[in-house]
Amino acid sequence: MWRLEKEINSKISKLIKQHQSDAQDEHDLLQMILDSANKYWQDRVRVEVIQVCGYGNIDATILKSMKTRSVCKSREFQIRDLHLTIVIQETLRFYPPSSLIVRIALQNINLKGILVPKGMDIQIPMPILHQDSKLWGHDAHKFNPQRFANGVNRACKVPQVYMPFGIGPHVCVGQHLAMLELKVILSLILLKFRFSLSSSYCHSPSFHVLIEPLMEFFFI
Repeated sequence: MWRLEKEINSKISKLIKQHQSDAQDEHDLLQMILDSANKYWQDRVRVEVIQVCGYGNIDATILKSMKTRSVCKSREFQIRDLHLTIVIQETLRFYPPSSLIVRIALQNINLKGILVPKGMDIQIPMPILHQDSKLWGHDAHKFNPQRFANGVNRACKVPQVYMPFGIGPHVCVGQHLAMLELKVILSLILLKFRFSLSSSYCHSPSFHVLIEPLMEFFFI
Protein backbone atom coordinates (compact mmCIF):
# COMPACT_ATOMS: atom_id res chain seq x y z
CA MET A 1 0.00 0.00 0.00
CA TRP A 2 2.86 2.41 0.78
CA ARG A 3 4.14 1.93 -2.76
CA LEU A 4 0.74 2.88 -4.16
CA GLU A 5 0.57 5.97 -1.93
CA LYS A 6 4.10 6.95 -2.97
CA GLU A 7 3.19 6.55 -6.64
CA ILE A 8 -0.02 8.58 -6.24
CA ASN A 9 1.80 11.38 -4.38
CA SER A 10 4.37 11.44 -7.18
CA LYS A 11 1.61 11.71 -9.79
CA ILE A 12 -0.05 14.56 -7.88
CA SER A 13 3.22 16.50 -7.70
CA LYS A 14 3.78 15.89 -11.40
CA LEU A 15 0.24 17.02 -12.20
CA ILE A 16 0.64 20.28 -10.28
CA LYS A 17 4.00 20.97 -11.95
CA GLN A 18 2.40 20.41 -15.36
CA HIS A 19 -0.32 22.92 -14.54
CA GLN A 20 2.36 25.38 -13.49
CA SER A 21 4.44 25.03 -16.63
CA ASP A 22 2.18 23.73 -19.40
CA ALA A 23 -0.96 25.41 -20.68
CA GLN A 24 -1.77 22.41 -22.87
CA ASP A 25 -3.07 20.09 -20.18
CA GLU A 26 -6.36 18.65 -21.37
CA HIS A 27 -7.78 17.96 -17.90
CA ASP A 28 -9.95 20.69 -16.42
CA LEU A 29 -11.16 19.26 -13.11
CA LEU A 30 -8.75 21.42 -11.12
CA GLN A 31 -10.04 24.52 -12.85
CA MET A 32 -13.56 23.70 -11.74
CA ILE A 33 -12.60 23.27 -8.07
CA LEU A 34 -10.37 26.35 -8.31
CA ASP A 35 -13.29 28.49 -9.41
CA SER A 36 -14.01 30.82 -6.48
CA ALA A 37 -17.75 30.44 -7.09
CA ASN A 38 -17.38 26.71 -6.43
CA LYS A 39 -15.71 26.93 -3.01
CA TYR A 40 -18.97 25.65 -1.58
CA TRP A 41 -18.52 22.38 -3.46
CA GLN A 42 -14.81 22.27 -2.77
CA ASP A 43 -15.55 22.40 0.96
CA ARG A 44 -18.33 19.80 0.77
CA VAL A 45 -16.13 17.36 -1.12
CA ARG A 46 -13.28 17.91 1.34
CA VAL A 47 -15.54 17.19 4.31
CA GLU A 48 -16.79 14.02 2.65
CA VAL A 49 -13.27 12.85 1.84
CA ILE A 50 -12.11 13.46 5.43
CA GLN A 51 -15.15 11.62 6.82
CA VAL A 52 -14.70 8.63 4.55
CA CYS A 53 -10.92 8.46 4.28
CA GLY A 54 -9.74 10.16 7.43
CA TYR A 55 -6.12 11.10 6.92
CA GLY A 56 -4.96 7.57 6.24
CA ASN A 57 -4.56 5.43 3.16
CA ILE A 58 -7.25 5.15 0.50
CA ASP A 59 -8.13 1.53 -0.21
CA ALA A 60 -10.63 -0.29 -2.44
CA THR A 61 -13.30 -0.43 0.28
CA ILE A 62 -13.20 3.33 0.77
CA LEU A 63 -13.39 3.98 -2.97
CA LYS A 64 -16.37 1.63 -3.28
CA SER A 65 -18.21 3.57 -0.58
CA MET A 66 -17.88 6.70 -2.73
CA LYS A 67 -19.35 4.94 -5.77
CA THR A 68 -22.99 4.43 -4.80
CA ARG A 69 -25.47 5.81 -2.31
CA SER A 70 -24.96 3.44 0.60
CA VAL A 71 -24.04 3.04 4.24
CA CYS A 72 -20.35 2.56 4.93
CA LYS A 73 -20.41 -0.35 7.42
CA SER A 74 -16.98 0.41 8.83
CA ARG A 75 -17.98 3.98 9.72
CA GLU A 76 -20.71 5.44 11.91
CA PHE A 77 -22.22 7.74 9.32
CA GLN A 78 -24.15 7.59 6.08
CA ILE A 79 -22.87 8.97 2.79
CA ARG A 80 -25.82 11.08 1.71
CA ASP A 81 -24.90 13.07 -1.38
CA LEU A 82 -21.68 11.48 -2.64
CA HIS A 83 -20.23 14.90 -3.32
CA LEU A 84 -16.98 13.64 -4.80
CA THR A 85 -18.74 11.54 -7.45
CA ILE A 86 -21.30 14.14 -8.48
CA VAL A 87 -18.68 16.92 -8.67
CA ILE A 88 -16.64 14.77 -11.05
CA GLN A 89 -19.74 13.93 -13.11
CA GLU A 90 -20.73 17.58 -13.41
CA THR A 91 -17.18 18.56 -14.35
CA LEU A 92 -17.19 15.93 -17.09
CA ARG A 93 -20.48 17.36 -18.32
CA PHE A 94 -18.78 20.71 -18.89
CA TYR A 95 -15.40 19.33 -19.94
CA PRO A 96 -15.57 15.81 -21.39
CA PRO A 97 -12.18 14.33 -22.33
CA SER A 98 -12.99 14.78 -26.02
CA SER A 99 -14.97 17.64 -27.54
CA LEU A 100 -16.23 15.50 -30.44
CA ILE A 101 -17.57 12.02 -30.99
CA VAL A 102 -17.39 10.86 -34.61
CA ARG A 103 -19.48 8.10 -36.14
CA ILE A 104 -19.75 6.85 -39.74
CA ALA A 105 -23.11 6.04 -41.34
CA LEU A 106 -23.01 2.39 -42.40
CA GLN A 107 -25.98 2.81 -44.73
CA ASN A 108 -28.22 5.50 -46.18
CA ILE A 109 -30.46 6.86 -43.44
CA ASN A 110 -33.44 9.21 -43.62
CA LEU A 111 -33.45 11.03 -40.30
CA LYS A 112 -36.65 13.07 -40.05
CA GLY A 113 -36.38 14.19 -43.65
CA ILE A 114 -32.60 14.63 -43.62
CA LEU A 115 -30.73 12.19 -45.86
CA VAL A 116 -27.55 10.88 -44.28
CA PRO A 117 -25.65 9.02 -47.03
CA LYS A 118 -23.63 5.90 -46.41
CA GLY A 119 -20.03 6.66 -45.45
CA MET A 120 -20.71 10.16 -44.11
CA ASP A 121 -18.88 11.24 -40.95
CA ILE A 122 -21.28 12.40 -38.24
CA GLN A 123 -19.67 14.65 -35.63
CA ILE A 124 -21.37 15.07 -32.25
CA PRO A 125 -20.18 18.21 -30.38
CA MET A 126 -20.14 17.05 -26.77
CA PRO A 127 -20.02 20.45 -24.96
CA ILE A 128 -23.07 21.67 -26.91
CA LEU A 129 -25.01 18.48 -26.26
CA HIS A 130 -24.04 18.50 -22.57
CA GLN A 131 -25.22 22.09 -22.10
CA ASP A 132 -28.46 22.06 -24.08
CA SER A 133 -31.10 23.68 -21.87
CA LYS A 134 -33.84 21.63 -23.59
CA LEU A 135 -32.19 18.51 -22.20
CA TRP A 136 -30.64 19.72 -18.94
CA GLY A 137 -33.06 22.44 -17.85
CA HIS A 138 -32.75 26.19 -17.37
CA ASP A 139 -29.53 25.86 -15.36
CA ALA A 140 -27.70 23.88 -18.07
CA HIS A 141 -24.88 26.46 -18.15
CA LYS A 142 -24.53 26.53 -14.36
CA PHE A 143 -22.12 24.29 -12.44
CA ASN A 144 -24.57 22.33 -10.30
CA PRO A 145 -23.33 18.87 -9.23
CA GLN A 146 -26.56 18.33 -7.29
CA ARG A 147 -28.28 17.46 -10.58
CA PHE A 148 -26.47 14.09 -10.42
CA ALA A 149 -27.41 13.37 -6.79
CA ASN A 150 -29.98 10.77 -7.88
CA GLY A 151 -27.94 9.35 -10.72
CA VAL A 152 -27.49 10.13 -14.40
CA ASN A 153 -31.02 8.95 -15.25
CA ARG A 154 -32.49 11.78 -13.16
CA ALA A 155 -29.96 14.41 -14.23
CA CYS A 156 -31.14 14.75 -17.81
CA LYS A 157 -34.37 14.30 -19.78
CA VAL A 158 -32.55 11.91 -22.13
CA PRO A 159 -29.84 10.15 -20.06
CA GLN A 160 -28.15 8.78 -23.17
CA VAL A 161 -26.92 12.25 -24.17
CA TYR A 162 -24.57 12.27 -21.17
CA MET A 163 -21.58 10.49 -22.65
CA PRO A 164 -18.24 11.96 -21.54
CA PHE A 165 -16.67 8.59 -22.33
CA GLY A 166 -18.87 7.79 -25.30
CA ILE A 167 -21.78 5.36 -25.37
CA GLY A 168 -22.76 2.02 -26.84
CA PRO A 169 -20.34 -0.56 -28.28
CA HIS A 170 -17.66 2.13 -28.76
CA VAL A 171 -17.69 3.40 -25.17
CA CYS A 172 -14.24 4.08 -23.74
CA VAL A 173 -12.90 0.87 -22.19
CA GLY A 174 -10.94 2.93 -19.68
CA GLN A 175 -13.85 4.93 -18.24
CA HIS A 176 -13.98 3.04 -14.92
CA LEU A 177 -10.22 3.30 -14.45
CA ALA A 178 -10.40 7.02 -15.29
CA MET A 179 -13.13 7.59 -12.69
CA LEU A 180 -11.13 5.63 -10.12
CA GLU A 181 -8.02 7.71 -10.81
CA LEU A 182 -10.00 10.94 -10.58
CA LYS A 183 -11.44 9.95 -7.21
CA VAL A 184 -8.08 8.94 -5.76
CA ILE A 185 -6.16 11.97 -7.05
CA LEU A 186 -8.86 14.52 -6.19
CA SER A 187 -9.30 13.02 -2.71
CA LEU A 188 -5.57 13.23 -1.97
CA ILE A 189 -5.33 16.77 -3.37
CA LEU A 190 -8.24 18.03 -1.26
CA LEU A 191 -6.89 16.31 1.86
CA LYS A 192 -3.66 18.28 1.58
CA PHE A 193 -4.52 21.54 -0.20
CA ARG A 194 -7.12 24.29 -0.23
CA PHE A 195 -7.58 26.33 -3.41
CA SER A 196 -8.64 29.88 -4.21
CA LEU A 197 -8.68 31.57 -7.59
CA SER A 198 -6.56 34.61 -8.44
CA SER A 199 -8.52 37.68 -9.48
CA SER A 200 -6.30 37.92 -12.56
CA TYR A 201 -7.17 34.43 -13.81
CA CYS A 202 -9.15 34.28 -17.06
CA HIS A 203 -10.97 31.01 -17.63
CA SER A 204 -10.86 30.36 -21.39
CA PRO A 205 -11.15 26.70 -22.41
CA SER A 206 -10.04 25.96 -25.96
CA PHE A 207 -12.07 23.31 -27.78
CA HIS A 208 -10.11 21.06 -30.12
CA VAL A 209 -10.17 17.27 -30.29
CA LEU A 210 -9.21 17.53 -26.63
CA ILE A 211 -10.45 20.37 -24.45
CA GLU A 212 -7.51 22.45 -23.28
CA PRO A 213 -7.11 25.63 -21.19
CA LEU A 214 -6.20 28.58 -23.41
CA MET A 215 -4.66 30.55 -20.54
CA GLU A 216 -2.09 29.08 -18.15
CA PHE A 217 -2.39 29.38 -14.38
CA PHE A 218 0.02 28.91 -11.52
CA PHE A 219 -0.17 27.29 -8.09
CA ILE A 220 1.45 29.05 -5.15
